[in-house]
Amino acid sequence: MEVNMASMYILLLFGLVQLGLAQISSDKALVRVKRQGVNLTVTSVLSPPFLMEVKGAAASGYDRYEGFIKDILHEISKKIGMAYTLKVRVDNSYSGMITQLVNKEVDMAVGPITITSQRAAKVDMTKPFMNAGITIMMNRRDAVSELSSHSYSLDVVLRPFGPVVWVCIILAAFVVIGCFYLINRFDPNEKHACRHGDKKKETESEGEKELPFSFLACLWMVLGGLTIQGYTKRPQSAAALVLFFAWWVFCLIVFAFYVGGIMKSGIYGTTNPGRVSKFKSFDDLVRQTEVQFGTVDGGSTFQFFRTSKVEVYQRAARMMTMVPTLSEGVERVRKSRYALLAESPYVEYVSTKKPCNTMQVGGLLNSFGYGFGLPKGSPHKDAVNAAILQLQEDQILQMLFNKWWNEFEPCTKVSQPRESINDMDREQLYVASSLSMGNVGGVFIIFFVGIFLAMIVMLLEILVHRRRQAKKLDTPKEEKKDEQLLQEVAEA
Repeated sequence: MEVNMASMYILLLFGLVQLGLAQISSDKALVRVKRQGVNLTVTSVLSPPFLMEVKGAAASGYDRYEGFIKDILHEISKKIGMAYTLKVRVDNSYSGMITQLVNKEVDMAVGPITITSQRAAKVDMTKPFMNAGITIMMNRRDAVSELSSHSYSLDVVLRPFGPVVWVCIILAAFVVIGCFYLINRFDPNEKHACRHGDKKKETESEGEKELPFSFLACLWMVLGGLTIQGYTKRPQSAAALVLFFAWWVFCLIVFAFYVGGIMKSGIYGTTNPGRVSKFKSFDDLVRQTEVQFGTVDGGSTFQFFRTSKVEVYQRAARMMTMVPTLSEGVERVRKSRYALLAESPYVEYVSTKKPCNTMQVGGLLNSFGYGFGLPKGSPHKDAVNAAILQLQEDQILQMLFNKWWNEFEPCTKVSQPRESINDMDREQLYVASSLSMGNVGGVFIIFFVGIFLAMIVMLLEILVHRRRQAKKLDTPKEEKKDEQLLQEVAEA
């Protein structure tokens, strides 16, 4: 035991030493770059909001560009004291930037460069400055559907319960009708009440007659319980009273479930039909044929689908319609029935800009990080990594993200659908899920227990009635024997 504890202390000490050495190495790298007065040649591509050309700016110069990457690069230059010359590729090719790094034509490539094993094998990648993932961008008209007035007529009204529950409720109603009819025919207390009512026909008015439980009367009573309207006739037998009570408890609970489902679905007390997502999963997008989908040809997103081991992603890769650039993909989404598979930061940014007709559908299909690239064995890698870590610790990266994504959102007032393909468990859906037998099964258990008790009470009432009838039949015979005995005594 003491040896194990000593080993743990040694490993902990070793880890702290390694962490300290890494921090010292990073600090030394920062100091070394500051002293050297490095001037780096940096390449990048135009990709809103990471890097954009300022409208109306001069044809050349430092102020020609703006964006998230430009601000990060400025903060890094202040941290390590470097100067840089920014050169933007005309073709907006990420693979072209990697080729420049491999050929050592530039000192660093900046932008939303996905950190992959293939790129890390060719160049040095920095620590990620942002985490992202692949998601779906669609036109709002293709992504959501309106709940029209036709949906209100039947579908939404029946939605609180599933089909099995509705069938069971109807069967329960017919079971109650049958049980009331049986009690009316065979329970002696109920039959006696009916005969007693027949004797009063001459003295009672037509509206006050105590009518028996005919089939139509039973049906009317059951419907009155379902609609919480009540029934004027009171059963006379104990069995009918037990059944009547069980049916009313059942109807009250079912009515409460139904009203709760209607209110949860968001249609109670409003005339706005609302909007729901057409796609519940990525499989739905792959299976349908109305909306084409694809991504940038040769990009990291396509490589993810092409090399994926997941069967649905492999099938999607074979069905994709490629676009040459992201901007052309966005234009295709806006003008035709097309879904663009792209990285989430770009999709989030475009979806908040005019003309406000695109939206992100669902969550992330994977997760990765963005980093900067440097040539293999670059002496500036440690300094850049240290600067990125400091920017993260000082919350500067988060402030820059808020500046370019959360500010100036002209589309924030555009109504969003209340559900998406992967967020159904994170927010209340516009259309509530139908209740199944697993949700309301306890109500039917209470109902059938009430029916069982009513049948037991009816049998007891029949047995008691027969015993009373037997006693009434035996009493006249005993009286006749006594009279014969008296006559014999008198004659003697």
